[in-house]
Amino acid sequence: MASQVPISTKGWSLDRLLEKFHDVHRVSATSNTLSHVIREYERKGAPLVVEGFHNHPGWRKDMFSLDNFAEISDSKDISVRNVHDWTDKTIPIEEFISKSRAAGPFAEENEEERLYGKDADCPKEWKEWLQKMNIIPAELVCDGPKDLFRYRPESVSTRIFEHSKLY
Repeated sequence: MASQVPISTKGWSLDRLLEKFHDVHRVSATSNTLSHVIREYERKGAPLVVEGFHNHPGWRKDMFSLDNFAEISDSKDISVRNVHDWTDKTIPIEEFISKSRAAGPFAEENEEERLYGKDADCPKEWKEWLQKMNIIPAELVCDGPKDLFRYRPESVSTRIFEHSKLY
């Protein structure tokens, strides 16, 4: 594992911190101009947040739930990281969901464990539904007809995965 860099705010100032942030445009997933806005921001190379797919009338809330994820996932385990000590481990998905639901929204004093899930694969049923239902624009669907990222060389995929292990 890569050596861990201690997290510190030493030397930070509010002005320097704010220099790192930029406004990001947001657009509703149900907007009539969504495809146009996506093309415009892609052309500019600017970040864009598309939000609210769950508000689409055709969205399957029953399908896209944690309980359904646990039920249909190919793996019954998930790789997790403890954000307090940077340790990684694999635990059952059901245990991860239970711990996540029990955790409050903010870290508590003397808290020793707070997990986040890493590298979980999208269940096959979810991917197929997203590709067929035309709720998410084709340019945003993973492995969809306009997903250019799927054509990246395997060496790039490996580097991205290895880089993600550093954090």
